[in-house]
Amino acid sequence: MQLHNELLTTMVMYIGRLAAAGQLPLLRQIGLSPPQIERIGRLSLAEMNELSTFGSHFMDIKVDAGKYSANPLEPAKPVLTT
Repeated sequence: MQLHNELLTTMVMYIGRLAAAGQLPLLRQIGLSPPQIERIGRLSLAEMNELSTFGSHFMDIKVDAGKYSANPLEPAKPVLTT
């Protein structure tokens, strides 16, 4: 469970940095509304840490299996079209 909380904390901090940097299109793409983005951008570090404890209640993190190859360390093979 500790690793799960670490991931959530990292995601909340990342979202906070994006909000502070004004990366509105990216934040909108991940599902946040403008008022939520503004509110997150004003959070302190302590508030972000507290918010991350609620992560499993508002955040759904998934891997796109279609984009993830069998060996992620192997470079992607180019697709040839004719």
